[in-house]
Amino acid sequence: MKKIFITGVNGQAGFYLSKYFSGKYDIFGCSKDDFSYNKNIKYFQCDISDVKKISKLINGIKPDIIINTAALSNVDECERNKSLAYNVNYLGIQNIVNSIEHDEVLLIQLSTDYIFDGRKGEYSEEDIPNPVNYYGETKLMAEEYIHSQMDSFLIVRLSVLYSHFIYKENFFDWVYSQLNNEKAIKVVIDLINTPTYVYNLFKGLEFLIEKKVNGVYHISNQEKVSRYDFAIKIANFFGFNADLIKKVLSSEINFTAKRPLNTTLSIEKIKKLGYVPLNLEETFNDIKKYLE
Repeated sequence: MKKIFITGVNGQAGFYLSKYFSGKYDIFGCSKDDFSYNKNIKYFQCDISDVKKISKLINGIKPDIIINTAALSNVDECERNKSLAYNVNYLGIQNIVNSIEHDEVLLIQLSTDYIFDGRKGEYSEEDIPNPVNYYGETKLMAEEYIHSQMDSFLIVRLSVLYSHFIYKENFFDWVYSQLNNEKAIKVVIDLINTPTYVYNLFKGLEFLIEKKVNGVYHISNQEKVSRYDFAIKIANFFGFNADLIKKVLSSEINFTAKRPLNTTLSIEKIKKLGYVPLNLEETFNDIKKYLE
């Protein structure tokens, strides 16, 4: 059985990828924590910014595929703590790339729509990045390093990853929890994305692996929604009071880091290969199964 090594395996993406690929691959995972949420994998405590530890781990496992989901993804925290963001988001991928000894290893890097400036939206894989905050800068630096050093790689850009993830809150869970408890929330109307449901992520990755393709791909839902519209759709589908959702402009929120306004992603490239993701309502139906 082939081996997959997943970094950041206690995060939302890493956890669900480890669950999905279990049984199809021999799964190894690491994170900075001294425990694993998924008890059915071979787990190691390791910070990817520690070059000696991550190199020893990779050379010991000898994986066929490495999926790097480890990241400091809190955009404001990246702005406040640039050294930590640099170490995790950029130095970490340098350490992983430099630890790979065989050309046959496929490296999959999860990246972000925040490498774009948000001025036009509907970004394709060929559009020129221009990040407006440090989080986007570090993720772009990671992409560029992979391009310069690797032949066998997939860079997969996501946007607002969501699921029902009981261990760490994401946008969907925050909205659902607040509305379920009949609490009013303020949600921005001018930040527009194409959210990525975790099922679409791991099915899309599996699809690309099976196609044996290289390069950059976008994986997201097809619907373009503002954060406010996304919250309204959650309320309407799950029967909550949508009047609890108050629209605000991003300029009214005390963000530390600047936000790109329209980072919607085009997924035409992966669709042309034959992959079609679940639509927004289908993703809510899928989540509903885990909430009942």
